[in-house]
Amino acid sequence: MAGVAVVSGDGLVIEEALGPGTDPDGVAALATTVARHGGELGTAAGLGSLATAVLEYEGAPAVIGPLGGGASLVVVARPGTDLGGLLYLLRHHRGAIADLL
Repeated sequence: MAGVAVVSGDGLVIEEALGPGTDPDGVAALATTVARHGGELGTAAGLGSLATAVLEYEGAPAVIGPLGGGASLVVVARPGTDLGGLLYLLRHHRGAIADLL
């Protein structure tokens, strides 16, 4: 992984280990907005709440996983990363990660 951050529901950095050239405050604010709007899309479409958002960019993928209470885990992966293992771990350990906050 290229980097990871835990962000609050207010769009603030709780903790981050993002790579050089990354704007942690921008990542936190925008990831919170994406998670909020993703949740609204799920509600409008009758799909329920957002579990995980996978965003594919030219440079690499990013994953946003809501942790509860508005907080989210943001993972910026390396180019070409197979996200299957990461998505599995996030799904099965989301509660334990949230308990650490």
